[in-house]
Amino acid sequence: MPDRASLATRSSRGTLRGSLRALLAAIKVTPPFVLVGHSYGGLIVSGYAHEYAKDVAGLVYLDAPDVDQTEADLLTVSADARRLQTAELNSFPPDLSAGMRAEFDNLRALVTGNPAQMHPLHPPAGIPIAVVVAAGKIDRVQDARERAIRGGILQLQIRHEQQWALSAPDGLFLMTRHGGHFVHQDNSDLTVYAIRHVLAAVWY
Repeated sequence: MPDRASLATRSSRGTLRGSLRALLAAIKVTPPFVLVGHSYGGLIVSGYAHEYAKDVAGLVYLDAPDVDQTEADLLTVSADARRLQTAELNSFPPDLSAGMRAEFDNLRALVTGNPAQMHPLHPPAGIPIAVVVAAGKIDRVQDARERAIRGGILQLQIRHEQQWALSAPDGLFLMTRHGGHFVHQDNSDLTVYAIRHVLAAVWY
């Protein structure tokens, strides 16, 4: 029988793919698309690209989750690495809308389960991608020990997501210490650069 994280992954991917497809139809845009996903949105655009491969010409990931991470990876950083990852998912405001709560519940189920359950959300092969990692997010952590652990987790993300770019045609990897996790707000110029890179690889 599939475990809870596996079922959550399937449910999350199916529901969100369908929602994104409905949104694109509602605003009357036609494929091929270059999709941009920030944070959890990176999982959404990956799932969509796997399901509707002919509709997706390129992807841009803005500090997306490291889906190649394993339990063994985290243990090389610290025995507390997993706890820190899951703790931040419990810090969201309690007055979120029902839709937002459902999104975070899906993400929590993925992150607290076996990391291997996220591997199917790896970027699809054969299309241009750009990957932006917001390294500055660790600079905002005040506690020195926690900052060191999060720095180790960040190094895993950098190592894995560099491979995403290296494996893609016209792949681009960018890392910034300017700003935090909301890189599209804190470093909009870099975000625009990443998007233009993929557009150029696709259409010019």
